[in-house]
Amino acid sequence: QNNAEKQQKLNEQFDVIQQDFDELEKQNHELIQPMVFPITKQDEQVIDKLQGKALEELKDQKSNSDDGKDPDNNNSQKAAQLHQKAASKKMKQLSEKMKGAMSAMQGEMINENIDDLKAILENLLTFSFDQEQLMLSLEGIDANSAEFPNKLKKQQLLKEHFEHVDDSLYALSFRVQQLSAGIQEHLTEAHYNIDKSLENIAENRIQQGIANQLYTMTSANNLADMLSDLLNSLQNSNSGQGKGNQNQFTLPDIIQKQKGLSDQMQKNTEQNSKEGEKGQQGEKMSGELYQIYKQQNELRQALQEMLQQEGKEGSKGNKAVKQMEELEKELLEKGFTQEVMQQMMRLEYELLKLEDAMQQQAEDTKRKSETNQKTYELKAIPPLKHPKLYFNSNEVLNREPLPLKSIYKKKVQEYFKD
Repeated sequence: QNNAEKQQKLNEQFDVIQQDFDELEKQNHELIQPMVFPITKQDEQVIDKLQGKALEELKDQKSNSDDGKDPDNNNSQKAAQLHQKAASKKMKQLSEKMKGAMSAMQGEMINENIDDLKAILENLLTFSFDQEQLMLSLEGIDANSAEFPNKLKKQQLLKEHFEHVDDSLYALSFRVQQLSAGIQEHLTEAHYNIDKSLENIAENRIQQGIANQLYTMTSANNLADMLSDLLNSLQNSNSGQGKGNQNQFTLPDIIQKQKGLSDQMQKNTEQNSKEGEKGQQGEKMSGELYQIYKQQNELRQALQEMLQQEGKEGSKGNKAVKQMEELEKELLEKGFTQEVMQQMMRLEYELLKLEDAMQQQAEDTKRKSETNQKTYELKAIPPLKHPKLYFNSNEVLNREPLPLKSIYKKKVQEYFKD
């Protein structure tokens, strides 16, 4: 029953599957935070080619049969079966490749959500303790007290602190569907009471302000309790899966992801230019900038780990990593600008050069041996005067610079000077 008509139908079905692959890739690029899918195009082409050869062999067999030749005397049937078997095996491999990638991706996303949720919870608890301390310190103070302006300023800083918590929860809500309407209610209550506490304290209605601070703490603590339950739920769901393998990224995956970031950057740069003319730049643009910065940071780490694993930390690899580090700084300091966009395009080109270099290295299997013909004079090397300056032991403190804008870097420096 192995004939050309049935093979033709199977070929058409695989064409539909390839269209699904293309549609999946298109929808992925439209996401706020695109996922890293494995590269499948090369596997699809191999399967296409094998199916095409099988169809040709079956057509030859039919042609021989129509001409009156004995179909058993030619090798068309056997050749078709070999191509069909190879195509089937390749399809199974592609299926397993996607299944493994999705499993790893799911584990990575859960771990990322857990880490982000832990950081939000820590900030929320810090806010609650600071609010309680400020509330207690306001007892017995009136507007004539020398400490009153500082207390009011502290409440304003706490308001900004809580806004950061809210922004982080908003960004996380795109990835975690369990962030329910109940959480939003507590956020709204907390914002309302923070504003009312500022208003009452500024108008010397201290006791009313303290009552608002108490309601703020209640909302923050209820919110922390809900987030704690959600954190436990995520950790339990992840306990059986273990951590996703972050080193599974290949260089083509990183290049594809970098191209997606460039497209997203181009779109936001154009939008930023339009909104800049209208004076409408705001929180939405800041949130999108943070997402791009975060993804760029993850790509740099993935590239570093891949280069270390494969032992290919050459000059081209290090140059690409360095360009990624510089791009992260530019993103934070300058945001969506044409200058940053051009730097991102240069990084894409550098990654493509790195890919070419690695492919050439893999293809060059010949080794040449040459006898050294040069002679060298031995020179005495003087000892180092201050060896400790060059061979420091491992430091306990993490001295990696924080990704801050220049204005905040100056504030940090001023703080430590004082």
